[in-house]
Amino acid sequence: MDQVVIFKQIFDKVRNDLNYQWFYSELKRHNVSHYIYYLATENVHIVLKNDNTVLLKGLKNIVSVKFSKDRHLIETTSNKLKSREITFQEYRRNLAKAGVFSVGYKYPRTKKILLYL
Repeated sequence: MDQVVIFKQIFDKVRNDLNYQWFYSELKRHNVSHYIYYLATENVHIVLKNDNTVLLKGLKNIVSVKFSKDRHLIETTSNKLKSREITFQEYRRNLAKAGVFSVGYKYPRTKKILLYL
């Protein structure tokens, strides 16, 4: 199966199920070094451990991103997603309102790093 199709399935499943342990194990299994998720367009730029890249094009409507950051809204929104109080689409819209353009994830061997850009 094509890598784009595989990664689209992985990202679609985690958006619906919010099962991050499964998501993390799938990314490791497919040798993902890190990825950047562009909230405005839902494009995902994936970098593999061999430095190859995969670009997933988003199919959703573009979300307008504010220019000023609201750190309180970022933290509140992240906590609500973790506790499953909101859907991934609500998370995406709230982060855009909070001035976040993209979310980057890096997977070193010891821990996950989350960056709001």
